[in-house]
Amino acid sequence: MQDSGLGLSVSNYDWMQQMDKSSEAQAWATGKRAKRRSRLSSAELRDKVLDTALEMLQETGLTVSLAHLKMEELIRIADVPRSSVYREWETAEEFYVALMERMLEPAEDQGVAFDEETIRIALAVIEEHRDELGTVDGRRRVLMEAIRQGVARNFEAVSRALAWRTFTTLNSTLPALEEEHRERIQAALVAADEHFINRMAAFYESVISYFGLQFKPGFDVYKFTATASSVVEGLIGRSFVNPTLVNTPVSGPGIKGESAPWHLAAVGWLGILDAMTEPTPEHGEPGDE
Repeated sequence: MQDSGLGLSVSNYDWMQQMDKSSEAQAWATGKRAKRRSRLSSAELRDKVLDTALEMLQETGLTVSLAHLKMEELIRIADVPRSSVYREWETAEEFYVALMERMLEPAEDQGVAFDEETIRIALAVIEEHRDELGTVDGRRRVLMEAIRQGVARNFEAVSRALAWRTFTTLNSTLPALEEEHRERIQAALVAADEHFINRMAAFYESVISYFGLQFKPGFDVYKFTATASSVVEGLIGRSFVNPTLVNTPVSGPGIKGESAPWHLAAVGWLGILDAMTEPTPEHGEPGDE
């Protein structure tokens, strides 16, 4: 069987040998058997086991190998029958693929690179400097300040996010998976990415319109969201290799024209915005007043 690179091959993880039958046999002989659990449906069993596995992975996220996840400990914590677990997933690969799919399921309030605090910071900047929004130049300064602060926050939040680490790890393992499993994980990756894109696109569209901008022909909010987020995520990946280069701020304009520190991710994000948008006719270019 092909090894996926995540420790999924049955040859290096003997699924059935994890069953500790000696303790069950001893309990039968002594008559000290545990109280029978209520029967779980297949869906209830899957939810209970997979949710428990997710909780066990919360601290470290998805590592290079999933073989460190001990099934006996998982079954004990989930409090489900051993036999039911091994009937539901006959091999380790089947279980791990189901677990990876569950790890990629987007929660309503989350996403691959979604961070609520980033949005709060951007909106707070806009609110704080509302008196600047009456002119084209003022709107530009406020927009740049919201980008400067918001993207810097987003970079830090996403670099620590379990959802993002999981997404990037699974994405990198796709070529090594068997075709059947690859199709399932790829579908889960697409669903997670679309959830994030749609969530952020709705926010960006309202902000871009608020600042009197529109997309140039050939561009739209979805292309912008995909490109801008790729800049942030790409720099996060590079920061693991060359943190000094990525995390050393550059000097740029602050809200009052003073010199202020800009993260490279914010510089790139602003460049993409400027490349893909233009002022609406009724708002005009900065300096037109």
